[in-house]
Amino acid sequence: MFFLDDRYEVGVFESLGDHDVEILVGNTRYTIELDPADKAALEQHLINQENLLIPFDTQTKKMVLDVGQNYHEVDMEELIDAADRRWDDGENETP
Repeated sequence: MFFLDDRYEVGVFESLGDHDVEILVGNTRYTIELDPADKAALEQHLINQENLLIPFDTQTKKMVLDVGQNYHEVDMEELIDAADRRWDDGENETP
């Protein structure tokens, strides 16, 4: 996920409570109230991203969660096919 606007920063997940989350954005710690749907989305985001970084909108003071499915290269047929074609294009030939 890429943001081209300076209003977005990356926050670091600090802790998850029953109804809130704490994240550190720069030198500022934010406590954000969560409803059950937001909490589930946050948990899914942390699982998908496999890290503790959370994009944060500094204007709205809200997290920007990517809860879409992650695709690993080994699972993507078109990448596997492209890699195979590159391998077969004479890359291993000696001059």
